[in-house]
Amino acid sequence: LGWVGRSWAPHVERAYLYPRGMRRGEILFNHAALLRETAEPVLVVEGVFDTLALWPDSAAVLGKPTEWQVAAMVVARRPVVAVLDGDAWREGRTLAMRLRFEGQRAGYVRLPPKTDPDEVDPAWLARAARESLEAAL
Repeated sequence: LGWVGRSWAPHVERAYLYPRGMRRGEILFNHAALLRETAEPVLVVEGVFDTLALWPDSAAVLGKPTEWQVAAMVVARRPVVAVLDGDAWREGRTLAMRLRFEGQRAGYVRLPPKTDPDEVDPAWLARAARESLEAAL
């Protein structure tokens, strides 16, 4: 399907690298997490490295969610919580509202500005995810 590379050098033109032709919009990194039937939420994040930090209960959209990815979240066998980067919390809220409209139990977590999901305490994030689902009831 492809690969993801990341440059750690400051001020590079493209921090994330993908192979030419990779169809990121048709991939959910760790899609299997959506298919596991459980009451524990799956955390939907933007990037692979965020998912690795939250493994096994997260999946990455490799950017911003596409229609195909949203459709996969709608049929997830567990609640879905959007945990997008701190600057994209409104998009996470909108995604959660759309998923709820489609019948999926969903929530979102608002991270501090300029913060990625892999930069916060996983225990705090798990609590915030459960609280977001309870608030949505």
